[in-house]
Formats: sequence, structure tokens, C-alpha cells
Amino acid sequence: MFLRFAARTRHVDSRVGDGIFGVAYRVRDEGDLESYERAYLLDCLNWFEEHLPAPESRRIPDAAVFWLKHRADEHIARMWELYWLLDHIGEDLFLMTTRRPGHVYYEDDLQVAAEPRYWLARFLN
Repeated sequence: MFLRFAARTRHVDSRVGDGIFGVAYRVRDEGDLESYERAYLLDCLNWFEEHLPAPESRRIPDAAVFWLKHRADEHIARMWELYWLLDHIGEDLFLMTTRRPGHVYYEDDLQVAAEPRYWLARFLN
């Protein structure tokens, strides 16, 4: 099982919801945050930058999206913290789960990057 935290806004290339990190970085750069919200957001993002591998982007198509593996317990718990913060400041997010994330271009112990199947992209529009 794979999990993906996403926004209701649609990513241009994948045609599915923007990923939670894209939302978080946009809020970091453009959001009108209270000082405690900004500090918590930066703490969350820093944790992921240190503990979640970032593959070379040139190996992954723009239409691919990242999914956490169900056994990435600590990362999923931290993702929920980021989710609740973004929800608190008004971002519209949701959790997706699947057993078949699409064509996998990258995989490590915690995650996969996969291009969504057409039917999934169509279902989420």
C-alpha cells in the first residue's frame, strides 16, 4: 500500500493533486504565517530534507508523483504533522492510498516516484 498527501489543486504535468511538499514550500515562500506557524513549518520541512532521500530529478519525469510506502511509519507520522499544520492555515488537503501507483521511475526503502495511470488522473479531476 502507498500513501500520498495532496491538495485539491491540480498539478499541471501529472493531472492529479499537487503534492503536500509543493503546497508547503509555496506557503513557506508566499504565505502570511504567524511566527509559530512559520517555525513549525520550517521544522517539518527541515526534518524531511534530512530524513527523506531526494533522487536526481533528471531521472524522473515531470508527470511522476511521490508516494510513501505504508511501512515508512515515522515519515507518515511526520507527514500528518505537516498535514495538520497546513490544514490549520486553510490549505485543502486529502490523503490518497493505492496499491498501484503507476509506472515506477524511482524507489527506495521509504517511497516511490511513479507516473499516475491515466484512469487515476481522470478520476481525480
